[in-house]
Amino acid sequence: MKEKLTQTILNSLPNPSKRTFVRDSVIPGLTLRLSPSGGRVWYLDYRNDGNRRWWKIGDARYISLSQARNEARAFLGLLAQGEDPLSTPDPTMTLKELVDNYYAPWVVEHRKSGGETIKGLERYFSKFYEYAIDKITVKDIETWRTEQKQAGKKAATCNRASVYLKAMLNWAVRRDLIPNNPIAKLEPLKEVDSNRKVRYLTKGENDLLMAALIARENEIRKGLTCSYSSIPLDGEFADHLRPMVLLSLNTGIRWGSLVQLKWGDIDLTNRSMTLRADSAKSEKQIFLPLNKTATETFRLWKEELPLIADQDLIFPSPKSGGVLFNVNKAWYAVLKKAGITDFRWHDMRHTFASNLVMSGVDLNTVRELLGHADLKMTLRYAHLAPKVKMSAVEMLDR
Repeated sequence: MKEKLTQTILNSLPNPSKRTFVRDSVIPGLTLRLSPSGGRVWYLDYRNDGNRRWWKIGDARYISLSQARNEARAFLGLLAQGEDPLSTPDPTMTLKELVDNYYAPWVVEHRKSGGETIKGLERYFSKFYEYAIDKITVKDIETWRTEQKQAGKKAATCNRASVYLKAMLNWAVRRDLIPNNPIAKLEPLKEVDSNRKVRYLTKGENDLLMAALIARENEIRKGLTCSYSSIPLDGEFADHLRPMVLLSLNTGIRWGSLVQLKWGDIDLTNRSMTLRADSAKSEKQIFLPLNKTATETFRLWKEELPLIADQDLIFPSPKSGGVLFNVNKAWYAVLKKAGITDFRWHDMRHTFASNLVMSGVDLNTVRELLGHADLKMTLRYAHLAPKVKMSAVEMLDR
């Protein structure tokens, strides 16, 4: 949002539901960051030598609009003279200063999971926030990992958190904010304690789940169970839940991509689905084929809805019309009715992959259908293909 700001406008801005940026049209790049918690911080978003950078001016509770504009003008004046006050790496910069002044504004705007990344950094590394970056050592992080494991954290969790930190420091090096990454040589832990068994539905469990979903819809139509719609729908499905489950089991789509699907992403004629880059975990556009069950589910669900447009969400929140947050209450009630335990929504993705492998589909094709960038992620399903392995070694007998 960009407009000619006034102090009156600023005072009337409500706290947003998610981190929001308001840009001033008077001073190029002057930006106010609004947080759900009520925080308001002035930044200057500028470019120098083709590189985009952020400079934190200060807390808007103590710095007025006119003061922020004066600070921004002075900064931009130095840039016009060929001097960038932030171009020289500051060896005394603390980890917190790097996060707050530079990385947070950038990652929130450029990565869909940016907010979670910043929360993760604070959750795991706040003890290092007052350290000068050049004083953080590999030994420090190794000690931290040992403490985390003693507290019950698994190696995979420690590795994932370390990746957040290393990625930010590499980002800072590329932008000349720090001279080098002090933990570049940190090696990941072996994840021998994190091998969770792949959970997927057996044929019997799948039948029980389908029966429980249909029983729930019958109860909805009799007024015995609440529906996600204001009134039960009168077509094949009573509400969102069963079509969402059918699509998850037959496409392997992640929850985050499912709830962001739009009708323009679905081609029923050619039986294909597009996962847009802004909704895919890989942040790359993916094209996937649809089997008959998925195609028919989309078709039947589309028939139940009023007039729709390509930009409309397929499964919008019945209350807000925006992205659906979760269906946990109904989902876990259905699982309980079906007698299925230790099963998460994400395990339907594992079920999709496991069924493919057990049907003889090669792992690389499964990788492509799941949208995995690395085959290592898909290898967790390799043990489910003993017949395929047997056929391979029997080739030597011919």
